[in-house]
Amino acid sequence: MRRSFDRIVLTDGAIRHAGPCGITPTDLVGDFDTASRAAAEHLAQACRARLHLVSPIKDDTDSELAVRLAVSEGAGSITVTGALGGRADHALANILLLQIPFAAGIPAEILEEKNRITLLEGERSFRREDHEGEYLSFFPLHGSACGVTLRGFKYPLEEADLSPERPTLCVSNEITAPEAYCRVRDGVLICMETRD
Repeated sequence: MRRSFDRIVLTDGAIRHAGPCGITPTDLVGDFDTASRAAAEHLAQACRARLHLVSPIKDDTDSELAVRLAVSEGAGSITVTGALGGRADHALANILLLQIPFAAGIPAEILEEKNRITLLEGERSFRREDHEGEYLSFFPLHGSACGVTLRGFKYPLEEADLSPERPTLCVSNEITAPEAYCRVRDGVLICMETRD
């Protein structure tokens, strides 16, 4: 499914894919240690995009700077893509970046060909026909998540506690009802909709 966005923020190395993928960015963010600064300046000028240059000596990744830019400028929702396919440390950091818009009350997701990752607090329903993949997995974000209930799933749960000591308890569940339901009484879950 093709989506449209009001704003497109590209970070550093992603600018190499703008032309081949038909992407017209509104903002370019980064230290441009992967792509050259000259390439960034050229693309910004060609697309009339804003260029946000930062020093390569910094505490934040370019992805974090892009997410913080979107949050600070009042994004109604945020979709991050190209976040999982490279280094494992960056993939994990990008998943944890979802906490920034989450804390600001902004819906956010990482969306890839085989993965959709969001954060879940309280309760959420999942319609089987709208589901992004074959499987749903849940992980506690901050230590433990208590009182997790899953209904309409192949492997239901009732008031279970998810903790780092049992990290695979909720891996690869499947929706079996037209609508499934997840509730967490206390804590935040990383929700991964995935397919093979």
